[in-house]
Amino acid sequence: MKNSKISFICIFIVTLIFSQSVFAQFRGFKKVDVKINGKIEPLYKESYALLIGVSDYKEFPPLPGVKEDIAEVRLALEKQGFKVIQIDNPPDKETLDHAFNDFIIKYGQGNNNRLLFYFAGHGYTVPQNFGEDMGYIVPTQCSNPQKNLNNFKMDAMSMMQIQIYAASINSKHALFLFDACFAGSVFTGSRGLPEAISKNTTKPVRQFITSGSKAEKVPDKSEFRNQFIEAINGAADSDNDGYVTGSELGVFIYDKVVKYSNNTQHPQYGTIKDANLDKGDFVFVVPPQEQGKMDLEKNKNDIINIDNQSAINSNEIKSNNELNNLFEDNNGIMTGSIQLISEVDGSLYIDGVFKQKVLANSVDTISDIAVGNHYFEFKGADNWSKSDIILRNQMLELRIPKKTPNVSKELNSMIYVEGGPYKMGSNSGKENEKPSHIVNIKGFYIGKYEVTVGEFKKFIDATKYRTEAEKYNGSYIWNGTTWEKRSDICWQFDILGNKLTAKDYNYPVVHVSWKDASEYCRWANGRLPTEAEWEYAAREGNKQTNSLFSGNTNPDEVAWYHENSNGKLHDTGLKKPNALGIYDMSGNVWEWCSDWYDKAYYSNSKLMNPTGPLNGSEHVIRGGSWIDNTDAIKVTTRVGANLRSVNLSIGFRLVKDKKD
Repeated sequence: MKNSKISFICIFIVTLIFSQSVFAQFRGFKKVDVKINGKIEPLYKESYALLIGVSDYKEFPPLPGVKEDIAEVRLALEKQGFKVIQIDNPPDKETLDHAFNDFIIKYGQGNNNRLLFYFAGHGYTVPQNFGEDMGYIVPTQCSNPQKNLNNFKMDAMSMMQIQIYAASINSKHALFLFDACFAGSVFTGSRGLPEAISKNTTKPVRQFITSGSKAEKVPDKSEFRNQFIEAINGAADSDNDGYVTGSELGVFIYDKVVKYSNNTQHPQYGTIKDANLDKGDFVFVVPPQEQGKMDLEKNKNDIINIDNQSAINSNEIKSNNELNNLFEDNNGIMTGSIQLISEVDGSLYIDGVFKQKVLANSVDTISDIAVGNHYFEFKGADNWSKSDIILRNQMLELRIPKKTPNVSKELNSMIYVEGGPYKMGSNSGKENEKPSHIVNIKGFYIGKYEVTVGEFKKFIDATKYRTEAEKYNGSYIWNGTTWEKRSDICWQFDILGNKLTAKDYNYPVVHVSWKDASEYCRWANGRLPTEAEWEYAAREGNKQTNSLFSGNTNPDEVAWYHENSNGKLHDTGLKKPNALGIYDMSGNVWEWCSDWYDKAYYSNSKLMNPTGPLNGSEHVIRGGSWIDNTDAIKVTTRVGANLRSVNLSIGFRLVKDKKD
């Protein structure tokens, strides 16, 4: 334990990681690509790290070494290209929850991101009557479990909660490290040999490494932290391929910590107990300068050891400097070159640093580039980027072609919403909006606009479909003072009961039931959005700004509603879109969702891609309309409508699944 006289207390360090790139200069966020079977494959887009250090405890012994741990890990990760968010001495479980939730929602959305969470502080294990023991991480004001175990459980964060966070992350790869004695594992142990980088590497995974087993003491001066930093800088690259995988990291830390702790610590490593999250392997890229140094030492040793040193003797190489000259090309760093063939004008950047201007239809050779993985960007009339590997004394060819438009006609009026977790609902809203809860959404396409009269007409013309208003006694209109039902009203009429003409075809279609909307979506090779998808898109997905209305805190900027609609519908797309480029998600017309409506559903909602209750008497509508006040057009407002409801304020929007 860390400077503690209480045998149950341990340091606990969590390291959770989501993808981003690590290249030669390691400044900013650069993509990480890996070479698989000779081909460069994209792996990570961005890297983010959340560091939480707890040293000033109230009822636990203080941990002064944590401050140094956090500082050293932060420096190492920033050199690796991570954006680091740091929180010192969180007082309670609620603060820890906010740290996890906010970090995951903001940075853990991208499928190809790498996210790192590092907690340094006390940990504690509680024996369970049934099943495995449960581990906890401890904030500063946590109760002492030896004095009041129940209060401790309420104050501390359990590993079960960590497991829930791990499952809610949308990014493919996550790595958790615990510098702690730890029991009650959420992962399966592994002692297999690390595998080479392959297609399997890119599959989803949650990997865990702990610094010791149950009841082992972790010193305040952390050897685990030292070996982690050494490992990601290349010391754990057992096959010299320029990458350190999570598996290589686990093996390296186990061997080194056991050795340097004199066999008092036995790190554990493995993957989460989830068949969908145990196939891949987390990857660090060895910094190019570190890779060059390792290659230099390896090559020196190879020459010295050839045929029992028969090829080299003291007369052939008189000094270590002469030996260095065999390998070092430029200030001690091995280098290669690129041949740049460009069809457009622009500027070349290497690892985010400007290199030179480039002319269209030119061929340039650029020398003295350090060996290793680099990120090449071309900025001009056409932007282009690529990650690739520079090899010693070899030339890499880079071609920058003119871009040709390739827009899918089927999806050109749709917006792709990248998946991820978010907080759905509102604890300050109406009862049916509570509780606010995390859900994780798979990526999908959604209509940029509400389905228009013109689009719905194409469906009717193609299928000869009869809407429910046409079959079941019409729909409601607004006569200026109240709603009035007329038997002749259907999708071909406006809200006042006037027959629509071609000039009105950009209105959102109304007088359609849930079944009518579903049939249109089926014809268009799509579907209605789930309620969770609808709110995620309305909140602007991973670009969310937490606005009350979709895209702005001022409803007049983004919505047609009672105060500004002049008592009528408006063409789609006239107001400002939200940050995703989606129009009219607040106001104009309510929008059907696929879910059955249950006012208490949020208390039982699933974490992953919830689809609502199994049955019900009403379906969800969202977004509010031209006739409603500001409460109705908030992104969290939810209402139920009979599945055969047809009136002048309900329309819908098309969703399509992303094809894998």
